[in-house]
Amino acid sequence: MTSETLAYFTLGGLAIALLASIYTDIRYRLIYNTIPLILFILPTLFIVILGPAACSVSDAFSGNK
Repeated sequence: MTSETLAYFTLGGLAIALLASIYTDIRYRLIYNTIPLILFILPTLFIVILGPAACSVSDAFSGNK
């Protein structure tokens, strides 16, 4: 057996393999959850927050009170 084969059959090697699979799963879940957040939720949030401010700015420049 080579040293690589022995490394994968130790508890440390199994722990590293387990952590790598968990990390990969978390990474994919994070990517797939971030894309809808960026595409749908953030633009709506910007409209809700910046909409009244834009109306106030346009009223200030047009002279309406």
